[in-house]
Amino acid sequence: MDSSTCTAVRYMSAGGSPPTARAHLMPRTTPRGTRPPQSPAGVVVALTPYERIVVRAAIALKLACLGETHTTLASTDELNAHRIIREHRDYLRLLDDLGWAVHDPRPAFPITMPADALGRTLAQLADQDPAVAAVCDALLDRLP
Repeated sequence: MDSSTCTAVRYMSAGGSPPTARAHLMPRTTPRGTRPPQSPAGVVVALTPYERIVVRAAIALKLACLGETHTTLASTDELNAHRIIREHRDYLRLLDDLGWAVHDPRPAFPITMPADALGRTLAQLADQDPAVAAVCDALLDRLP
C-alpha cells in the first residue's frame, strides 16, 4: 500500500476527509472529498443514503484491519498478495463514488465503478455481517 492510501484511511477513521491531489481541480461548490455529479451514462447503480451508510461502514471495518493485511502480505505468495491488493483498491474506488465525508446530504449515490469490480466488492463485504449481506445482496440483484 502506498502512503496516500494510509493517509486516506487515517482521515477516514478520524471522521474526516482525506486530502486529494485532484481537490484543486474540483469546482468550489463541490464539497472536498466528493465527486462532481457524473453523467447517467456511466452510472452502474445508485445507492440510497441508508445503503451508503451500511456499505461505507463495512468498508471502514475492512480498512481498519490494514495491520493484519500487512502481516498477511508479508507471509503470502504473489498471487494472494495481488488479490489482497486488488480488494483494497476496489474498496477505495468504491469510497470515491460514495464520498469520503462521513455525512453526505445527497439523496442518491451514483456508482460509476465497473459492474464486475462492484459485484466482486459487494460479495466480499457481504461476508461480514447479516445486515451488510442483506444490503449487498439487494445491490447485487440490481446490477446489470
